[in-house]
Amino acid sequence: MKKLISFLSLVLLFSACSTVRDCDGNRYRAVKLNGMYWMAENLRTTHYADGSPVPQGNPPSQDMTGVYYYDYGNSKDSVRKYGLLYTWAAAVRGAASASAQVQGLCPDGWHLPDDAEWTAMTQGCAAERTLHRVPVSSQNMRIMKRFVSLPRGGYFYKDAYANVGEGSFWWSSSPLEDGTAIGRYIDDTSYPCPYVCFGKMYNGYSVRCVKDGAKITTPKTKLKKRNKERQ
Repeated sequence: MKKLISFLSLVLLFSACSTVRDCDGNRYRAVKLNGMYWMAENLRTTHYADGSPVPQGNPPSQDMTGVYYYDYGNSKDSVRKYGLLYTWAAAVRGAASASAQVQGLCPDGWHLPDDAEWTAMTQGCAAERTLHRVPVSSQNMRIMKRFVSLPRGGYFYKDAYANVGEGSFWWSSSPLEDGTAIGRYIDDTSYPCPYVCFGKMYNGYSVRCVKDGAKITTPKTKLKKRNKERQ
């Protein structure tokens, strides 16, 4: 019976996986987490879904509205390993509101997750930095580990790459009023559950997309900047 249960768990795990392709022809694995399909790899496209190019961030800029991508110093190996890093304006493609679904950099049929979708995805996985950790099933934990399984690509700040190999940082489509936007990160203390962070919009963060059509039932919670912040 135990072997049968283990086999069925593996079937459920791999049946939750699929693939998606971007405008540049890159293919990404996707996994189902709490009712939503998410890319399980960092985006590495240099074009929007309609073929419009995303400018490369060279030289660096601290313009909050700058639309750029960063590619780890033109290193093809690093791009394959980590994906690309994008400013928030590039990720949302100029969207000014967090109230509507934002396709941004994502392929057709997918969109940049907002803060509520990140919260719903990480529900039951200690997504917020608190002393109380909600138990999560072993199956969901295995799927979550597939979501964050890639090497950690860090982020781009001012004119340098930071925390490469030590942490992963992802944008949401939800902005704040002080030139920052809400994101998620993992490091050794939070793995494999992403925590809330706040990044300057000119930072270069990774992007994950979520498939259109999922119904979000988790209510939004008021975020406090006691969580880890990023300049």
